[in-house]
Amino acid sequence: ALLLWQQAEALRGGGTFLSDDVAAPWREQRIVRRKQEKIDRARRQMLRGLGLSVLALGDAEKAHEYFCDYFQELPSDFHTLETVMELMVKQKRPDLALGCYELVEEKVRTGKSPFPLPLSVQKCVNQLRHDFTTSSYAHEKYDIQWSSSSKLEVPYGKANLLPPGLWTWPPISEEMIVNGVTTRRSFLQDTIYAACTSFVLSSATPSSAEMIWRIEKAVHHPATLDTTVVQGLETITQTYWSLSKNTSSDILSGVVGHFSTIAQLLKGATTKQYAPLCSLASQVAQIIGKTLCDLQEYSLAYPYYVFSLKTAQAASHPELYAVGLGRIALLFIASTQPEKALPFLEEAKKSKVQNARIQAWLAAVEAEAFAYLRREQACFSALGNAMEAFASREPSPDHYCTGLTPSRLRSYHGICLMLLGRSQQAVTSFQEALQQAEQTALRHQSRISIDLGKALLLLGEKQSAAQYAYRALELVKQTRSLQVLQRLESLNIRLQDHELQEQIQKTHQMIKAEVL
Repeated sequence: ALLLWQQAEALRGGGTFLSDDVAAPWREQRIVRRKQEKIDRARRQMLRGLGLSVLALGDAEKAHEYFCDYFQELPSDFHTLETVMELMVKQKRPDLALGCYELVEEKVRTGKSPFPLPLSVQKCVNQLRHDFTTSSYAHEKYDIQWSSSSKLEVPYGKANLLPPGLWTWPPISEEMIVNGVTTRRSFLQDTIYAACTSFVLSSATPSSAEMIWRIEKAVHHPATLDTTVVQGLETITQTYWSLSKNTSSDILSGVVGHFSTIAQLLKGATTKQYAPLCSLASQVAQIIGKTLCDLQEYSLAYPYYVFSLKTAQAASHPELYAVGLGRIALLFIASTQPEKALPFLEEAKKSKVQNARIQAWLAAVEAEAFAYLRREQACFSALGNAMEAFASREPSPDHYCTGLTPSRLRSYHGICLMLLGRSQQAVTSFQEALQQAEQTALRHQSRISIDLGKALLLLGEKQSAAQYAYRALELVKQTRSLQVLQRLESLNIRLQDHELQEQIQKTHQMIKAEVL
C-alpha cells in the first residue's frame, strides 16, 4: 500500500496547473473547477494514506510531516486527528500528537467560520497534556541503531525482544541511488514496508496458465480468492524453499515478487483465509531473510525475519515462529554478535515445538553461540541436547529448510570443537560431515570445506588447507554465496595464497554485480 501511495506522490505534479494557466479565463469553467477539486481531493487522500502507512510502520516523524500538510488543507477531519494522535501516543511520541492538534486548533480558530473542536478531541488533548508533562517518555525512542558496517545493532529488553521502533529505516544514502533510480536495496525496503502495511491493516511460476490467471484475478478482485489459489501459492512457496538451499541472487527477484503477491492478498483476506495467508507470508519472508543473509545484507534481512515472526504468531504457527527466532539468532552469530543470539533462542524454547528436527537445530545453533562466547560447558550441553533430540525419533520433513541432517549436525560439532581449541577432533568431525553430505548440498559442502581448511591450518597442514579452500571456491561460484565467500577470504588471510585471493575478488565482483 505504501509503495502505491509513494507512486501517487511522485505523479502528483502532473495534476496541477502551470503558472501561466492560473489566471486564464477558461480555468473558471465548471468542468475545469470540478477537475481541480477532484485532484485536490485525491491529493488529500494521498497525504492521509502516506501518513497512516508510515505511522503503522513506526516512522512517527515522517508521518507527522504528511499530516501537517493534510491538516493544513482539511483541518475539519477530526476522526483522522483522533486516530493519528492515538497511534502517535502508542509509539511514545505525544509531542508529535500535540503538534498535530495545535495545528488543527489554530486553523479552525483563525478560519473564516470558526467553530469549536469536538469534546472527544478536547478531552483526549487534556489527558495527553497531563501525561506529557508528568511522564519521562516524552522523547523516548526505540529505533534500531544502524551502523555503516555489516554489524547490526538491535536493542532488546528482557520482556520484549521486538521494540516498537522496529520498522525505522536508515535514510537512503547517495550511493544507493544510481541516476535517480533506487537500487535493489531500496526496492526491498519498499517491499517490506508495503507488506507490513497490508498486515497491519488487515521467478518461479505456477504449474499452469490457469493458476497464473487465478492468482492475478485474486490480486485485483480479492473476492475470487479460493482454496485453489492458496494451494497454488503453497506450491510456489515450497519451490522457493527448495531453490533457496543452493542459490541466493538467482531467486531474489522472483521470491520478492511472490512475497508482494501474498501481501496484497492478505490485505483483503477473509477470516478463513487469513491464517493460511499469514503462514505463507511468514514462510516467504523467511526465505527472503535467509537469502539476504547469504548475500550479507543483514540489516535488510532483519525486518523480513521480524515480519515473519509477527505473521507466524497471527497464523498460530509455533514451529514457524521458532524457526524464525532461530534464523535471527544465526543472523547475529554471522554478524559477530553471538551474545545477542541467546535471547532469541531462549524465546524459541518457550514455543514448545514438538518437531524433533527443529528442536535439534535450535539446540545446535545455541551450541555454536556458546562456543563463540567460550562457554564450553553450556556449549557441550546444548550439543548433547541437539544430538539427543535428533536421535530420539524419526525427524519430520524439513519444510522450513533448517538444513539439519546428520552431516550438518557433525559440522556444528566440528565448529564448536574448533572454536574451543580442539582442532584435531574438529578435523575428524568435519571429515565425517563431508562424507555424509548430500551431493546436492553445495552450499553446505562449501562451508564444511572452509571450516575443515581452518582446522587443518591450525594444525600446521597448510597444503591440505589450501586444497579445501580451492574446492570451496568452485562451489561458491555455483551457489553465489557472499557469506561463504567472506569465510573463504578469512581463511585465505592466513593461507596468504595470492592466486586464490585474485579469484576470490573476481568472484566477489561477479556476485555483487548480479545482486545490485
